[in-house]
Amino acid sequence: MQVGRCYDHLGGVLGERLTQRLLDLGWVTPDPAPGVTPIGWAGLQELGLNLGPLTASRRKPVAFCLERHDGQRYAHIGAHLGTLLQHHFLKSGWLESSGDHYELTPAGQEVLRRLGVSMEDRT
Repeated sequence: MQVGRCYDHLGGVLGERLTQRLLDLGWVTPDPAPGVTPIGWAGLQELGLNLGPLTASRRKPVAFCLERHDGQRYAHIGAHLGTLLQHHFLKSGWLESSGDHYELTPAGQEVLRRLGVSMEDRT
C-alpha cells in the first residue's frame, strides 16, 4: 500500500488513520495543548519508539497538520512526534521509501492491525 508524506512525517490515509487511532486510544490529545498522554507515552514506548527527543528539543512536541492531496484533506500528527513516528516506521521496516512516497510492508500492516488501525479501503 502506498503511503503519503507530509514534510518529515506520515501523511495521507495512513497518517490520518493512525492519528485518529492514537486519539481514540487516548495516546495523544489535541486539547488543551497537543501532547502525548502518560498512557500514550507507555504505549508508544511499547512499540519501540524512543520519546526522549520530545523533551530534549526546542521543536514543538506535537501538532496536528492538515494536508491536501488529490482533492482530499488528511489530518495527521506533525511536529516532532510526527517525525519520530515516520523515522521509527522506516527504521523498523514497517515502511519502505519509494521515491516521493512510502510503501507499507507486511510487517507494518501487522503492527497497524495490532493497534487497531484499519487500512482497508473505505467506499
